[in-house]
Amino acid sequence: MNAILYTGSIVFLAASLAGFIQTTAGFASGIIMMLFFPLVYPMIDAVSLSTLLCALCAAVMGFRYRKFADYKQVLLPLPFYLIPCYFAVNWSKSIDVALLKIIFGGILIAAACYFAFFSDRIKLRAGLIPACICGATSGTINGLLSVGGPPMAIYYMAACEEDKNKYLANSQMFFLVTYIYSFALRAAKGFVSASMSGSFLVGAAGIVLGFLAGKRLQDKFDIKKMKQLIYLVLAFCGIVTIAGNI
Repeated sequence: MNAILYTGSIVFLAASLAGFIQTTAGFASGIIMMLFFPLVYPMIDAVSLSTLLCALCAAVMGFRYRKFADYKQVLLPLPFYLIPCYFAVNWSKSIDVALLKIIFGGILIAAACYFAFFSDRIKLRAGLIPACICGATSGTINGLLSVGGPPMAIYYMAACEEDKNKYLANSQMFFLVTYIYSFALRAAKGFVSASMSGSFLVGAAGIVLGFLAGKRLQDKFDIKKMKQLIYLVLAFCGIVTIAGNI
């Protein structure tokens, strides 16, 4: 009973925090949950549970901002995501992800610093090359670790041209499709256990609580504050990712 209570508490608190940060910044729910879920689940199960809860979080956010979505921008990076994600899921059971996480954490910190100091000089648009690079990077990282949100957050923030609602709508619609795809791949490979259904329900309650709390704060943000928050969350995620794997 104590083990069940401990597992449920970790899942609920992690999902609540993840839902809150995803609602305010538009990404990072997977990173937050993957800091905690491996404490109570094997890595394969932790990634599968995180992926499904991320899909739920994106669905809640996407429904709220659906009228602002530009579906051409949502779909453009999608083909470049799908194939790398497929191969990454196949690799995820055998690859040693510790070093990969440290490298990824360093990239997040570097990206946060770069965009924080040079964002006014960046003229990224929703073109084919940025969509290819960000989509493929996100697909690879998501398939391996379920933490592929940052590349797409950077892409959509730049591509949506200072429109906070459009950024949130496009990014969440993209995340919804890709997390469902990633979870389906994991299920087809036998990486999903029915025993996680209880933890999913507990985590879903946490996601909803985090969304309700984050919504109150997010409504007060303008685009400048949104960008500052994104860069701060990028740096935070990079630091905790490295610290958790040293």
